Amino acid sequence: MLYARTEQRAWLASVDAYLAGKHDAPPRPELPNGSACAWLRSEGHQRYCNHPAFQEVERQYQRVHALVRELRDFQSAGRHEAVESRLAEFRTARDVLLTQMKQPSRAPLDRIPVELRRAICDGCGLQ
Repeated sequence: MLYARTEQRAWLASVDAYLAGKHDAPPRPELPNGSACAWLRSEGHQRYCNHPAFQEVERQYQRVHALVRELRDFQSAGRHEAVESRLAEFRTARDVLLTQMKQPSRAPLDRIPVELRRAICDGCGLQ
C-alpha cells in the first residue's frame, strides 16, 4: 500500500503541475495495472473488501480520477478558466484520497479475529 500511495502521490503531483500550467504536456494516464489501481483491485480488496475505510478509498479514487479526466480535457481544449476555477477542488480531493490511503494500513483486517473478518468480508466472499 505504501508503494501504491507513493506512486499515486507522484502521479497526482504531475497532474497538478500540468493543470497549473507548469508543464505543457499532459501527464501520462494512470495505467490500469499501476500500483494504486492494481492494489485496489487485488490485495486491497482481498484484505479489506467491505471495510468502510477501504470503500471510502475506492470511492474517492474514482472521484479524483474522474475529476482529473475532466480537468485534463479542459486544459487540452484551452479552457484554462474552467481548470483554474476547479483547481482547489482537485487539490482538496487529492489530499483527501492520499490521507484515506493511509487509513487501511493502520488497521488491516489480518489483525482482526478470523470470526469478525469473516463477518466483515461476508458480502464479497473473500477472506
